[in-house]
Amino acid sequence: MIEARSLVKAYGGVPVLRGVSVFARRGEVTCIVGPNGSGKTTLLRILALLEKPDSGEVLYDGVVPASSEQVARVKAKTAYVPQRAHALSMSVYSNVYLALRSRGVPPQEASRRAEEALKVFGLYEAR
Repeated sequence: MIEARSLVKAYGGVPVLRGVSVFARRGEVTCIVGPNGSGKTTLLRILALLEKPDSGEVLYDGVVPASSEQVARVKAKTAYVPQRAHALSMSVYSNVYLALRSRGVPPQEASRRAEEALKVFGLYEAR
C-alpha cells in the first residue's frame, strides 16, 4: 500500500503540488491524470522516493520510511519509469535480466524471474 498525505512541492517558489493526497492498495491499478505541468511527474518521483516533498508524508504499508534501511527496502520494491523510457538496445529478456541484476538479484534467480515475467506478459516468444 502506498499513501501520500497532504503533499506540497514548489520549484523556485512556483507551487506544483498543493496538498495532494493519494492512496493505492497493493494490486490496484491507479491512474494519475492531468494536463502538462500539473505535477504528475513530481508526484510519481516523490512516491518513488526520488524527490522529497516540501511538506506532507508518504507511507508504504503504513510506515513513513525514515532510516536508510527502510528507504532502501522501499526502493527495492518500487520502480519509476519516466514518460520517455528508453529500453536498452538488447533483447526483451536481456533488458529484464539486467534490471533484476541491477537490483542485486543473483544471476540464476534473475534468469528464472526474467523468463517467468516474459511468460506472464506474453513476451516469452519475443525474448
